[in-house]
Amino acid sequence: MRAAPLAGFFLVMLPGLALAADPAAAPVQQQHRLVTLELDGPALRVLASQVVPLPLPKRRGGEAVGSGHPWRARLLGPGGAVLHTLGLGDPTELRVEHADDAGRIRAQRVRREGPVVFCLRLPLTAGRLELQRLDPARPRERRAPEDAWQGVGAVELPGVAP
Repeated sequence: MRAAPLAGFFLVMLPGLALAADPAAAPVQQQHRLVTLELDGPALRVLASQVVPLPLPKRRGGEAVGSGHPWRARLLGPGGAVLHTLGLGDPTELRVEHADDAGRIRAQRVRREGPVVFCLRLPLTAGRLELQRLDPARPRERRAPEDAWQGVGAVELPGVAP
């Protein structure tokens, strides 16, 4: 076996092909939960929850969870440990597009009033789901500190057997 430096990384060359999984790595769940939530003022409630027979979709873009997103959902386990975090756009905001008189597409953001319904994809793990948003009075930061987040609502999610 030889190790050769490659742009700051080490490339390990083995004779033949040997692919092995890290035994310490957690197995990928082959299912996830699709939860439909309703947010009505400070009240958050589950409208529907179903098991989807596919793994959770992978994050794209390589950015840290929550960076650049004004809202987030956090699944907390026993003792308040964060099990899963999902960055979100504002669910109360709707982006609409329309053509003007010249035929150019114009975009506009509209704030929805009343109850808002949206979906989240989460692990099958039981826990407390907290919905949070960045404090609108504070300046936006790429990676907001914990004290910049405000609780919007929370709901308990039961575990689901895979």
